[in-house]
This record gives sequence, structure tokens and C-alpha cells, in this order.
Amino acid sequence: MFNTILTATDDSEHARKAVAVAGDLAQKYHARLIVLHVIKDFHLSDDLLRLAETEHLITPAMPLLPGQATIAADMVIDASRLRAGAADAYRVLEIYGQRIVERARQLAAEHGVSEARTLVEGGDPAEQILACAARENADLIVLGSRGRSDLQGLLMGSVSHKVCQLAPCTCISVK
Repeated sequence: MFNTILTATDDSEHARKAVAVAGDLAQKYHARLIVLHVIKDFHLSDDLLRLAETEHLITPAMPLLPGQATIAADMVIDASRLRAGAADAYRVLEIYGQRIVERARQLAAEHGVSEARTLVEGGDPAEQILACAARENADLIVLGSRGRSDLQGLLMGSVSHKVCQLAPCTCISVK
């Protein structure tokens, strides 16, 4: 019935439930599973910056000029540009995105999926989910009904609602 299943995750509770459902369905139908995380905001907040420092993704670089830091020990960046939302901030968010899709891949494996393709992309979440579904020829999209931005979703319409309205394939919204 389903050959390719796309699930998008922001690591919220509903998104984790959606990944579990997508994993169950992929296992049942022997379908290819794609796990997508969309980076929608390229700005690195102060809270995320502190978390990146705590997680040692960003560490003060002692021999460098004040205000500089390294990401994952292989890239020197200017910490003030991180706060301004430069390309380096996107790289940190991409690292977090990779962690999110890896956790989702592991959750899908617990539901019987032996292999899942993981993707991290930037842009508007609904647009990127729809573009990925078209590109990958998905015949099912499984999404959490609410993500991390519940209030914004109530005011402007949720990502899952937009995707379900515009997708050319079957969509399941998981609560």
C-alpha cells in the first residue's frame, strides 16, 4: 500500500509519536522511511548558544582573539556572529538537526525499521516537507499534530495543517 513514507520531526512529543507510527507503518508495508528535520529559523538564540557551549559544540578558543570560538573542534567562528544569526549559526542548528533525526531513526528502528534515510534541510517547514515528499515520491506523510511552536501554530496555522491541505499524497497527523 505504501512504498515511501516521509515523517518530519522537531523532536516534540507529537513528532516522536509520529515517528513511531511512521516506523510501524514502514515495517508493516516494507516501505522506505525518510526522516526529515527542517531548520526554520537560522538565528541562534542565547539559550541555544549556551546549550551549544554546554554540549561542547562551541567552546571558547583560548589562543584566539576574544569573542572567537570553535565548533566541533574543526571550525573557528566569531561568537558574536552566532548571536547575529550568520551561516555559522546555521551549522550549529544543523548539528542539532542531525541529532534530532538520529534519535528519530533510532526510535523507528525500535519499531522494526532496519534502515531509514535522514535529512536536515533549511527553510519554511511546510514548504520543505512538501518539496521533500515530491522529490522522494512519498505516498504517505506522517506528522505530529503540534510541534514546538504551539502558540504560533494556533495563530498562523500549524505546519501539519498546511502540509495536509497541500500534499498530493495521504497524510496522517498524529496527536
